[in-house]
Amino acid sequence: MGKNATASCGAVIAHHQAPLTAVIRELRLAEQRAKNEGNRNAFSITIIKRSGGALYLTENWGESLKILIKLRNFLAKKGVSRRAVYHTLQWLNDYELPSNAIAEGGLVQSLLTYQLDRQAEGDAKAQVPDLADDLIKMAQNWSQDRWVSNLRNFLSVAEFLAREIRSVSSEGAGS
Repeated sequence: MGKNATASCGAVIAHHQAPLTAVIRELRLAEQRAKNEGNRNAFSITIIKRSGGALYLTENWGESLKILIKLRNFLAKKGVSRRAVYHTLQWLNDYELPSNAIAEGGLVQSLLTYQLDRQAEGDAKAQVPDLADDLIKMAQNWSQDRWVSNLRNFLSVAEFLAREIRSVSSEGAGS
């Protein structure tokens, strides 16, 4: 296939009691989002919450996936509260942000750094500046009219995945 090969991947995370036909339908839609929104070289994750809501994240391979894993790992640490994501989401939802808010060193970077730092303790605090920088650099590649919703989805998916890691690691801690 050579150097020009591309890959599109869809993934769905659903409650074990979710109807399989609905999950398969969402899986096909996730794959189509990866192909269409990601220009045939992306991944798309759909999280179907037990409460009925859904989260969608479609990104190109490479740095986006690395940042997602880095953020998920950060949020899964014992010394980090996932409330940083909730507070950031609330702030993003409540305010009309100027177009330059995403500029490096701007308003959103300050907010992310503040919230992540505020909800972290110990050695996790050292990761905050780099993580906020990575998120801002990634967000700067998104279109101006979509960066807020993309950032919301990105943070929400990472938080959800971190929640699952914590539950698995805390179950193993008692055995």
